Amino acid sequence: MAFMVQKSYNHAFLSLFFLTSFALMLIIYLSPVLLQDYPSRLHPKTRTTRILATNTSAKLPESSTVKLFEKASNGTLRIALVNMDADSDRVVHLSRLGRAVRVGFERVSESVKWSNLYPKWIDEEETCRRQKCPKIPMPDFEDLGRFDVVVVGVPCRYPEEGWRRDVFRLQLHLIAANLAVSGASLEEEEEAEVKVVVVSECRAMEEIFGWVLQVGAAFEEDR
Repeated sequence: MAFMVQKSYNHAFLSLFFLTSFALMLIIYLSPVLLQDYPSRLHPKTRTTRILATNTSAKLPESSTVKLFEKASNGTLRIALVNMDADSDRVVHLSRLGRAVRVGFERVSESVKWSNLYPKWIDEEETCRRQKCPKIPMPDFEDLGRFDVVVVGVPCRYPEEGWRRDVFRLQLHLIAANLAVSGASLEEEEEAEVKVVVVSECRAMEEIFGWVLQVGAAFEEDR
């Protein structure tokens, strides 16, 4: 009997080990990153398109991560796709992991400039004219429900001057962040988390995502 208990324990341990390993591999698969502060100076082999994975919190509860990959293994993940090409190989692959939903949204007007959002001076007393708040359109998050993973494609204008201050880039990050927050708030479990994957050759906006998982570029070539 003791042998059987030990054997069952070993099988359970090995099963958990392989599941956790699979989970980590999927995280890495979804989140290889180009450290792109100076991408033009990197070796050509490291300049392929990368993914930046971000998270809504700095902690990664093991139970939440395991549940995520249990859903991936049985094809029940709910995946939000923001500004992603539906015919791309990456989206086709993600669709096999569960239900992939394209999130539609109205693109922010080109008339909205960064200086409108972050002016050098704010007339709080409105002595000159009445202040107006620029509109950045957002989807109806309540109608969309919750997701396990949010994948957002963000164009990179680097090395153009002012590439960091791109209003459309900001809009995409805000949509992804709101999808993650609204999805996590709908989850009944306290440890619920929503993973956010930013597909871009530029870094994710650290002003919005304060915790970033970065994986070496060598993994992409090996894969």
